[in-house]
Amino acid sequence: RLVATLHDATHLALPEDQTPVQAAYYRLIVGPRAKRAAALLTVSEFSRRELARHLNLSEYRLQVIPNGVDALFRAASAAELEDFRRRRGLPSRYYAAVGNTKPHKNLSLLLPILDRLPAPLALLAGRGARRALGFPESVIELSPLSDADLALFYGAAVAVMVPSRYEGFGLPALEALACGAPVIAAAAGAHPETTGAAALLVPPDDPEAWLEAALQLFRDEALRQKLSEAGKERAARYSWDDCARRTLEVYRRAL
Repeated sequence: RLVATLHDATHLALPEDQTPVQAAYYRLIVGPRAKRAAALLTVSEFSRRELARHLNLSEYRLQVIPNGVDALFRAASAAELEDFRRRRGLPSRYYAAVGNTKPHKNLSLLLPILDRLPAPLALLAGRGARRALGFPESVIELSPLSDADLALFYGAAVAVMVPSRYEGFGLPALEALACGAPVIAAAAGAHPETTGAAALLVPPDDPEAWLEAALQLFRDEALRQKLSEAGKERAARYSWDDCARRTLEVYRRAL
């Protein structure tokens, strides 16, 4: 008896981002096994719809159990944030951008607006991402961070920008919310479902809309505070303990 967790349909929905081996694996192994599984789990209603469509399954075959947020992702004190900026050589105000260089992560959307942002952009997208994306030297490129420092990176930012066009859950955006960071996220994929009204949701292909949102958060401290409180409240709904309990119930039923 098989219980399978499929986090998203990226390999099926975005074949141009995958290697031939990955595509073949999903077509020949994942798809047929999903049809035979005793239970199927996924992490969002968005992923449930996408997986059902691409695997030719009924949506009712998939149960949604959302991911959780680790306790490391929390609002830090002003002293902790200042120490992090000092250790990493970051300015007092910066925008954080997260993702990788895959096309669907959509970080190149930010390129046309970089010169008009009122604070530098700090990029966390893997080594060499700045050059691969064609970003100028003015963009601060960070090396990979531990989870503890990642939480501080989020919390110290004017805003965290997540322009990805396709996310099965949107954990980076949710973790940033847990840290009290204002989040600007693409109104695409599972972001609207995961963040709700706690983030500014912006069309993924409209750089001017991203600039407007970035300027608004830079200038409006009351809005930043409102989003910060809403984000922490939103993220508190997602618990790994709850995820584990509900997953265990599915395995027990399958057995």
